[in-house]
Amino acid sequence: MNRKNFLKNLGLAGVTAIAAPVLISCENEITGENTNCNLTNYDLEGPFPTKTPSILERINIVGDRTGVPFEIHLTIKNRNTECSNLKGVFVDIWQCDKDGNYSEYGGDELQIIDYTNLHFLRGRQVTNVNGEVKFTSIFPGWYTVEDVTRATHLHIHIYNSKGNSLLVTQLAFPDDPNSAVVKVNQSPGYKGMHGYRYNSEDDFFYDGVSAQLLNISGNINDGYVGAITLIVSA
Repeated sequence: MNRKNFLKNLGLAGVTAIAAPVLISCENEITGENTNCNLTNYDLEGPFPTKTPSILERINIVGDRTGVPFEIHLTIKNRNTECSNLKGVFVDIWQCDKDGNYSEYGGDELQIIDYTNLHFLRGRQVTNVNGEVKFTSIFPGWYTVEDVTRATHLHIHIYNSKGNSLLVTQLAFPDDPNSAVVKVNQSPGYKGMHGYRYNSEDDFFYDGVSAQLLNISGNINDGYVGAITLIVSA
């Protein structure tokens, strides 16, 4: 499968035809809060979505994976109620490990290593009264599927209490020279930055990452925290 066909299979060919909110937001530099109440950008689910997320309700999603500690803090707000905190919605998350592999998939041309019977780095939580969920994870690596290389990212799918989809998106990481992405990938066990594809070059982030960019704090010794506020229409 070549790069063109891979993107086509994911619906990325002809991206200008995708009907999705592409409003750009202004985020608080400390908390990742979306202060303009603009809808968070839609992004493709990707080739490795969680197959049965309802069985994975948990805070710690690390499983048997190793890597730099990483906490994920998400706040969900409802644009239809003046961006009030959105309680009681399901938030699904999934990511690759430090080597760029996903659980629940593998043994084929998209991922050589077979992890079809494992469920690491996947989870679901229900937002609290403050619209918040938090996950304990490891800092994700990056990968190439066929000849399509991805920037470091997380996948998010938000559903209302009835199971209706409110948002599918991908969260980006700052990847400037002094970023956590660079520091982590230069640490033992990670892949390094040779061949890495930056956010500005990533086909999945064709409409930019301003509304999907995590605020990263912490350090390589103690681990990192990624925070962001996501705006949906519920």
